[in-house]
Amino acid sequence: MENYWDDLRILAAVARNGTMSGAARELNSNAATVSRRLDRLTEAFGEPVFYRTSDGWTTNPAILPLIEAAERFQQDLQSVVNARASHTAGASSISVGMPPVIASNFMLPNLRNLLSALPNLSLTIDHRVFGEGLGPYDIVMTFLPIDQGRLIAKRLGELDYALYRPCGTETQSGWIGLTERHDRYPVMQMARAYFDEPPRVRVDQIAHVREAMKGARLNGPLPLVIGDADDDLERLDPDGPPLQAPLWLAYHESRRGDPLLAQVVAWIDRYMFSG
Repeated sequence: MENYWDDLRILAAVARNGTMSGAARELNSNAATVSRRLDRLTEAFGEPVFYRTSDGWTTNPAILPLIEAAERFQQDLQSVVNARASHTAGASSISVGMPPVIASNFMLPNLRNLLSALPNLSLTIDHRVFGEGLGPYDIVMTFLPIDQGRLIAKRLGELDYALYRPCGTETQSGWIGLTERHDRYPVMQMARAYFDEPPRVRVDQIAHVREAMKGARLNGPLPLVIGDADDDLERLDPDGPPLQAPLWLAYHESRRGDPLLAQVVAWIDRYMFSG
C-alpha cells in the first residue's frame, strides 16, 4: 500500500486524540485528509479501523497491535534521530505536555538554565491537563497516577496546596474551583471536602481561580507558590498542613536510549521544585 507509514501515523494520531479534527491539528493536516486515509486503511484491512460512538472514535480492537507498533516505531525513530544529533551540531526536538501551573511557576522561569545546558535543544512546551498516555508528546507531567503498560513513570515530587481567602473577608460559604473535568484531582477533592458543597464559580485553570477569588471575594484552593506570594490573600488555616499533590513524569519505554530525552528528564527531575 502506498504511503503506508503516513497512513499508520494518522491511524495512531486518531487513536491518541479520539477525533479526526484533533488528529488533524496534531499532524498539521485537515480532517478531510485524515478521513480519506482512514477510509483507505479500512479498505486495505477489510474492516473499519474505528467505530463512531457518542464519545468519539473507538478503536477496532483487532488493529490495536498495529497502532502499538506504529507508536513504538515513531518513538524508536525519534530516539535514533536524537542520538545522531547528539554527535553533530544539529538541533533535536523534545515536546513536553504539562499542567499550566507547572509550566508557569516552575518550568518557564528556569528555561535559561535548561537551554544553556542543552544548546542544541529545540523545545515545545504545551498545556496538558487531561488525557491518558503520552498523546503527541515525548514527555508528559500529570497530577494523576500513571498506569500505562509501555510508559516509564517517575514521581517528581509534590506541589503544595492550601485553601485561601481574600484578606479582610470572613470565612463564608461559596468558593471558586476548577471546571468539572478537574473534579478527580486532589486539589478539588480537598476543597470539596472542606466546604462541603460544589464550587459557586468554576474556571479552567489555577491562575484564573486566584483572579476569580479576588474579584468575587470568595474562598478557593491555590498552590502555595501562588497563594503565599499574593499579599491580597491569606490562608484559611495558617497552621494546618498543606495538601501535597504528587506530580508524575512519564515517557515511552522505547526512548530509554534517547540521550536528549534522558538529559531533559534528568534536568526536570533535578530542578522542578528546587528552582
